Amino acid sequence: MVTDVVSNILNKWLILKEKNISTAYILKELNYKNIAIFGKNDLAERLYSDIETKFSKVDIILDKNMLQNYNCIIIADFQNYYDLEKQMLKNADIYSVREIVELTYFLFIDVRKISNLNKNTKKFIVRVPKIDVEYKSKNIYEAMVSLIKFNRENFDNNPSFFKYLYNDIAEFSDEYIKQLFQTPAIIVKESGEATHIDYKSDYLNVINSERYTPNQAEEYYNKIYIFGDCYAFGTGADDSRTIASHIQNYFKESRVINYGMLGAGGEDRCFNRPSFYNYEDNDIIIIFALYPYLPLSSKKKVFDFISKKLNEIGITYCDMMKVYDNRNENKPIFFDASHVNHRGYKLIADYLYNNYLSKIEINKTGKKKNSAVKNITSKLSQEHNKGLEEYLKYLSTEKFKNSDNKKCGSIVMNVNPFTYGHKYLIEQALKEVDYLYIFLVEENKSIFSLDDRYNIITDNLKDYKNIKVLKSGKYIISTITFPEYFTKDFQKEVAVDTSLDISIFAEKIAPALNISVRFAGNEPFCNITRQYNNTMQEILPQYNIEFKVIQRYEIDGMAVSATTVRKCIDNKDYDSLKKLVPKATYDYLKNKFMV
Repeated sequence: MVTDVVSNILNKWLILKEKNISTAYILKELNYKNIAIFGKNDLAERLYSDIETKFSKVDIILDKNMLQNYNCIIIADFQNYYDLEKQMLKNADIYSVREIVELTYFLFIDVRKISNLNKNTKKFIVRVPKIDVEYKSKNIYEAMVSLIKFNRENFDNNPSFFKYLYNDIAEFSDEYIKQLFQTPAIIVKESGEATHIDYKSDYLNVINSERYTPNQAEEYYNKIYIFGDCYAFGTGADDSRTIASHIQNYFKESRVINYGMLGAGGEDRCFNRPSFYNYEDNDIIIIFALYPYLPLSSKKKVFDFISKKLNEIGITYCDMMKVYDNRNENKPIFFDASHVNHRGYKLIADYLYNNYLSKIEINKTGKKKNSAVKNITSKLSQEHNKGLEEYLKYLSTEKFKNSDNKKCGSIVMNVNPFTYGHKYLIEQALKEVDYLYIFLVEENKSIFSLDDRYNIITDNLKDYKNIKVLKSGKYIISTITFPEYFTKDFQKEVAVDTSLDISIFAEKIAPALNISVRFAGNEPFCNITRQYNNTMQEILPQYNIEFKVIQRYEIDGMAVSATTVRKCIDNKDYDSLKKLVPKATYDYLKNKFMV
């Protein structure tokens, strides 16, 4: 683990070096006159090489008794930082090598990603203190170690040990505690984004990769996005007692979305996929910092400097030093050295609201937005409303008999052409439903004609008795509801609004066929299709329709796609083509292109 930390810091140092960014920048800006690096290792020597070009006085010191005349001391061995820090002189500012490298990387790399999100959103970075001793006790290191060991041993052997921490919870039981500390699995997608998979229990739920927040506003003026680690997710609290839930209670006309994630990596939610979240001018982004090296206001000099730099680019750095000051000492809030219980989350949410969020003026001049596009017929012209009615009549004639009490699923496919990837997605979906409807995109804007695509898919699926292939009409992925789909190869980075298409499906089409689940493959290639999937994740559950993402079928470590098939055809690479498509597709392609 130590090796991983060192490797991570070294990688960050190398990235900074590659971009010609000196780790001495912060030290220079803070105007230190003489600096000592206490101890010696590879990272310290690299830092020394950065600093010596900027300062006339910087030394590597191995004897702490020689540190009297330095106003800035950097400890090389950051693993022993706390042990060394408490012995040091208090007239000097003390950092670790890790702290300096991480802060520089944060300011020049991470913060730029945050600031590049919609400039008109309100952005907050919150650094919450861990245990009290982080800024009060001289024995921080020993206190943290003993507290972790004590609580973890008791938790593993006897969940009721936590009763004194949850004695105001009516639902308290051993089962309640066990559920609070369950760990929903995390997957890392092709984009690099880490996310929780869906998880259900009585007290902890993840729906479409989002920690469930009760009482979310159905109609709202803006969204409040919460990102971060365990604090943001709400480890040790049920759904109704997370920070997000408390903030939702404050903002009745906003919709709070909790994208917190257990452990490290939660920043990927906003860093790796900013273009897929349509942040609007009125929205608020709150990031619970995953950076333990970010200063609290107890380190006033560097705290003021970081706050100033963030404020210059529209980010508020929240000073949470006093967040626990007014708590009831008879009601403990920490269940180990790094985490708080529901009482702690309430203190954090209240402090954040009273000192920062309550000062935000939310623009309420416009019409409220809906969590889904309700009454979608009002969004369509009279002509298209009539066409939708005709399409629904067509669907009623295609409905499986006796399917009202069965589980019915659906997939929307373009089949341009039909591949083993399509076949795999269908087979996985069939494992979960009694009947499956496949909507074939009807718009004739593909390489292969509608008739060809229809013949290929029906030929491939002719042996399945519980599948029906239906044409999508003008109301599922069409130029009326989702025109960008047909220009996606030329507009890869555009942000799109696909809510009308998905809401028509949810409000009108799914009920006509008793569809309760919609399947889609994960999307490693296309930004626009990913946005479509993200909107399905948000809207479909509001209509009690489950949205299930199935991992793409891979060959030789690569996801199979119709795009790859078309390239094989263009390159006349028929050997590769045989690996990518079923026999019925291959025979069709052979007759069409290889004769």
